[in-house]
Amino acid sequence: MKKIFALIVLVAAFCSAFAAKNRMKDHITETKLGSYDEFEIGSGSLKTKKAIGAGLGSQDFIVNFNPRKNTASLHYKKLGMKERLIFDMDGRKSFIEAYNAYLADYDAKKLNRKKTKFENAYGQARMRVDWGAFTYNLNAHPKAEFGYIFAGKSPYFAIRVRSIKSEESHDGITPEYSGALLYFNRSQAGDLAEALSEKTISETMQSLLAPKEASDDYVEESNYIEDDSKSENNTEYLEK
Repeated sequence: MKKIFALIVLVAAFCSAFAAKNRMKDHITETKLGSYDEFEIGSGSLKTKKAIGAGLGSQDFIVNFNPRKNTASLHYKKLGMKERLIFDMDGRKSFIEAYNAYLADYDAKKLNRKKTKFENAYGQARMRVDWGAFTYNLNAHPKAEFGYIFAGKSPYFAIRVRSIKSEESHDGITPEYSGALLYFNRSQAGDLAEALSEKTISETMQSLLAPKEASDDYVEESNYIEDDSKSENNTEYLEK
């Protein structure tokens, strides 16, 4: 009986030490990541309607991740205003599922070109949007819908953000968010889906936590010319 009791005590002590080690490891990880308010996890381009004239205008976007809040933010500009659409974990999952469903419909030629307006085909998610002229001083939690829309002969995966009143008031006035419609061709939507994936987030965090090796290599200064132009051509959607 004494041997059994001693064995139980030994196992309990081992489990306690193992749990303490894991807690310390998690604490160290949180402390290291806590030094980052946000860090970039992806970038790409999207399209929005032009302010003047018909057609779509292209612009770059970046995606940041906030490890403290476990949120990813899509940063872009609309009509001169700064905006960021914030995805929590459920929002990221909903977007990726919608994107995969769109690809399946595209390949199967199921997209209805007779639909001249946004088609909410792939669900929605509640998100946070921050906006402002120079800083993100306004915010709200609108619905973001995932679907597609045709522009000419070409289909685009799209995110439609509903208009909603701000949760911040200034001088007794409550501004209203006008909404947004973001267009992505397949490649552009793929860039965003990759950035929002848990795989990308995990790999980026691991790279930040990895110890940096010092290099004694002497690198001479040199001038390089790089072509950073991006191909934004979209293919026409050809029916079978």
